[in-house]
Amino acid sequence: MKRNSLLDLLKLLASFGVVFGHTCQTYMGINGIISAVGTFAVPFFFLISGYFSWGKQDESGYVKKKVGHVFEILLLGIFLCGLGYLLLRMIGMDTGANISGYNIYRFLIFNASFFFLTSQPLWFLLALIYCYLIFGILVKFQEIKVGYFMIPILLLGLFIGEVWHLNGIIDMNYYYRNFLFEGIPFFMLGHWVHENEKKIKNAFLDIGLIIVFILGTSEIIYSKVVLGHSLDVYIGSVLIVFSLFVLAIKNNPKQISGKLFVLKKDLTMYIYVNHLFCYQIVMGCIALTGIHISGSIIAVITFILALFSGGIMDMFFQFARKKRNGGKLC
Repeated sequence: MKRNSLLDLLKLLASFGVVFGHTCQTYMGINGIISAVGTFAVPFFFLISGYFSWGKQDESGYVKKKVGHVFEILLLGIFLCGLGYLLLRMIGMDTGANISGYNIYRFLIFNASFFFLTSQPLWFLLALIYCYLIFGILVKFQEIKVGYFMIPILLLGLFIGEVWHLNGIIDMNYYYRNFLFEGIPFFMLGHWVHENEKKIKNAFLDIGLIIVFILGTSEIIYSKVVLGHSLDVYIGSVLIVFSLFVLAIKNNPKQISGKLFVLKKDLTMYIYVNHLFCYQIVMGCIALTGIHISGSIIAVITFILALFSGGIMDMFFQFARKKRNGGKLC
């Protein structure tokens, strides 16, 4: 399957959304709107993983290969958490370290990562591993349609969780923001989109998808600015994810050349896994120098640093895999 340059650009945009949402210290005004619109990012990453899993059901060891690959990145994330912990200890800042049996339980069951200040991204990686494992079970028993059937049910559970959390019925978002209620429905939605790609391309006009995108963005802005709701996933996030994704697969341009996109295979994953470590480097430098920088500028600097370091990680691990596979890059 040829890579889709628009999807690669959307992955980069989604990465920026994640970084901005996690590192911008001021969430009022335009910063709050950018952060809220950026909530499309994690659903997008689940969706694109499911999309590229289509047609791989018959490949021997596909699920094992994907689980192993994501697990390697999870181990990298744990290593970076350890480095972040040491960095904070060195400069005398709060490490937020809390490695306990209860937190391990919450991580394994709900994917909630409370081990370190830098461990937040780990929830997505474990949730993605669970998605691939469940996908493998559905494939083994030839029940992919069961996964499709569960999409609206699990999405409903996700938004019920958001409402309950907003109204204080549940006190933590990990009860609904996990592999089951956020990971599986978007992963299977991506697979469903690829399964029905020709029909979807014919069913939606570009102008209609643009309108859906505008409606989704408007819903997020209204919820954030007018109603004052700060959610993990808005209804508008789903509209944005679907509209941008379908626009990308309908209008795939010729491959964009350039070194950045040579690294694109896992670049955004490495940005995701190391951005909070980069953020702590930035905040450490600010603490040591005593300079004042706005939250949005901190987010942009963090993204640039995560992009650069993520590119280095991508090159290193591609080289390592090539050597491990006898010169063949997989």
